[in-house]
Amino acid sequence: MNTNFDLGQLKDLLTEQQVYYDPSFQRRVVWTKQDVNRFFESISKGWANAPITLAEIESCLKHSRKIGDKHSEIYFEKLSGKGYQYVSIDGQNRTKKIVDFLNNEITISGESFFGADGTPIGEVVNKRLNDLKKDPASPLYQLWMNLTHKTVSATIHQNITREQCAEIFRNLNRTKQPNAHNIRQSLSTPVAEFVREVRGNYKNPLKKVLSSANISEMMDDELIAKSLMILTRRYNEDSMNKHWSLNGSDIDSWYQAGIGFYNMNDPNCPYDPEELKRSANIIGSSFRCIDKQTMFAGNTKKIPKDQYWCLLLSCSWVFDNNYLINNPALFFKEIRKLHIDLKTKSDKQCAKDKDNAADPNDVKEGDYYHNQVRHPHISDSRIKMKETLYTSLSKQSLKSIRLRAKSAD
Repeated sequence: MNTNFDLGQLKDLLTEQQVYYDPSFQRRVVWTKQDVNRFFESISKGWANAPITLAEIESCLKHSRKIGDKHSEIYFEKLSGKGYQYVSIDGQNRTKKIVDFLNNEITISGESFFGADGTPIGEVVNKRLNDLKKDPASPLYQLWMNLTHKTVSATIHQNITREQCAEIFRNLNRTKQPNAHNIRQSLSTPVAEFVREVRGNYKNPLKKVLSSANISEMMDDELIAKSLMILTRRYNEDSMNKHWSLNGSDIDSWYQAGIGFYNMNDPNCPYDPEELKRSANIIGSSFRCIDKQTMFAGNTKKIPKDQYWCLLLSCSWVFDNNYLINNPALFFKEIRKLHIDLKTKSDKQCAKDKDNAADPNDVKEGDYYHNQVRHPHISDSRIKMKETLYTSLSKQSLKSIRLRAKSAD
């Protein structure tokens, strides 16, 4: 169903009390100030034609019950119980900025605004909605009239399933070339929600690993997914019990394996919830160390990627050997020193072996730690790196860890 709303109507329709902005179907709210200004200039010219896309919850709930789609029924029933009327499928940046502007929470600026009478307004500098309507004789009042009475189109889908919501999102965004992880996170698979939950616990330390631009493109979710793939040792499906590479194809397969399962405990779900819980605990240990360390400020100096993977695997070694990290900042420092020492010694050994070899090309750099840590996305390199790291950790006397206390029988 296609319909038009003026901006005043949207203020009441698109509140977060009535519309569920499902993170599965949304890009992050990443618009810059310039993006906002251009959008409202387009509205004033009547050029903002891309429709907001919603799904009507009650009709979708009835449809899901009718066709016996239990997954979708549970999804829409939960949202209906919370009082939502719609699910937002596409247009989060537009709709939230419209609501913010109508609530007098953001300003607009620009030189290309038009009034309700079709005449150019001239330069507008940092004006809120209430600023525009102060003087009826001012050109700004014509802009207020224009913006509050312009219509925005909306497509409201009825009688669709939860998976069809995701399919509509993917189809709408294919021409916009979204980051591949936007697509993965839209899938009806329990690991998508699990990844979001884990990531949500570590928003601040993630900023010490990834740039704000990376995070806006959902690279934080992707990093969590890759970490889970590296750490998880077993699954309930034999075909998944392998050493995953971290290329796009393998990440896609890891997500797609759970399509059609509502949660981890569904019968025949390929993911082992206890094993994923172990992996999440290890990720938590890594980010606590990152959060407490002071060597990398976060805003200006990010933790190197090879250091992150070394820390993650070191935390796995600690967990599986029944240790606890009692000083996260010191553990980060100790592991960083070990990592740098291993890279330095490995680099020197590789150079020495090439000098001594009859043919330097016979020396394979992939057999050396300094090369392996640059390719954790390749499973063979990661396995060799892990073996070297674990052997070294077993010989260390780390001051930052202690044995776990034995639990009472």
